[in-house]
Amino acid sequence: MEEGLRALVSLSVARAPYNTLTPAVVSEFCTQHGVPPEEFHDRFARFVACEFAKGELSYADADCVINDLAACVGPDMHGVVLRVYHAFDSGEYLRPQDAEGTIPWQKYTLPQIMALLTEEGWLG
Repeated sequence: MEEGLRALVSLSVARAPYNTLTPAVVSEFCTQHGVPPEEFHDRFARFVACEFAKGELSYADADCVINDLAACVGPDMHGVVLRVYHAFDSGEYLRPQDAEGTIPWQKYTLPQIMALLTEEGWLG
């Protein structure tokens, strides 16, 4: 399944700004791997978070992929998917109180992702 997730991430990055996580693509993946869509969403978010934390995905690529996932899931986003989405969203902009030279994803996204991975026991 990991190779399938990696392939979807690569496809998402390669085809940006077009969302490749269409219902048909997700359905095919779920059928192929025997997982329901909600489980796919969770596993995909976890995979992206872990790859980002390991330095295998840049912030820009991981943010792109998570935005695709958010569009795929829609307004019913919750749990791990929502937490990962919010972590990447928080790295997209500077706050008025941020010092000059602040890199938002380093200050906001990375700590949130590391905390989530630790809480979920996904660091290993």
